Amino acid sequence: MGKIEFVKYEALGNSYIVIDPIAQGLSQEPDPRWIKRLCDSDWGIGSDGVLWGPLVLGTTGAHGLRIFNSDGSEAEKSGNGLRIFSRYLRDTGRVADCFEIETSAGRVEGKFLPSGLIEIGMGQARLIDASMLSENFVLEGRSFDITRVSVGNPHCVVFGGFKETSEIRSLGAAFETHKYFPNRTNLQFVRIASRDTVEIEIWERGSSYTLASGSSSCAVAFACFKRGLVDSKLRVKMPGGELAIEVLAGDLLKMTGPVTWIASGQCAGPTDC
Repeated sequence: MGKIEFVKYEALGNSYIVIDPIAQGLSQEPDPRWIKRLCDSDWGIGSDGVLWGPLVLGTTGAHGLRIFNSDGSEAEKSGNGLRIFSRYLRDTGRVADCFEIETSAGRVEGKFLPSGLIEIGMGQARLIDASMLSENFVLEGRSFDITRVSVGNPHCVVFGGFKETSEIRSLGAAFETHKYFPNRTNLQFVRIASRDTVEIEIWERGSSYTLASGSSSCAVAFACFKRGLVDSKLRVKMPGGELAIEVLAGDLLKMTGPVTWIASGQCAGPTDC
């Protein structure tokens, strides 16, 4: 395949490589080995994942997007990834202030604000088990108070004590791959700072420990709001920075945050993996 074009952006330290397959004559089924190599900081560009688009999906008129984790697996949704892809669409002249993106988890709407921040309607959140707002989950002989949430992808929000980063790294893989989570899970440890502010650290399914996550922030906001711990408008602070999340009527979620361009260039194509 030779060399192909890429653009890399970051959203609060969570970085993605954007590759436009149609413009470059690439298959819509990227090789997972190639994705994994691209995301590796030693053998590739280094990234938390790859945004594969825009694609033509269905008849909605939205810009299609596939999202791949750094291990080559595919994700249903990514809040930071959606903001990054939005910025790419605008940088390449495909959208104006308002836009729609089609993911495997459904269509989302967004807009660019005068401040330069990007607002994304993340869709409806729900409890994975509608009858279980609080669950006692036992792992390696320890009990954890959790809430399982879906925002189009699966999340496990852990309450009852904020963990050190080193402990989150050690627990992350064990949570993610536990049989209780059949599709694996994203993991968030949360500390309630006030009615309008929480602090979290994140283990991301398919990408390990990460500095920030938009869908994780949404899941945490929803879980905390449903437990009555916070108000509907929330600042979610992460090691990489903070997002504004709002829980709307009908359990719809709105996310607002920044995106920064890092680099653009050429990389090795799929046949070089």
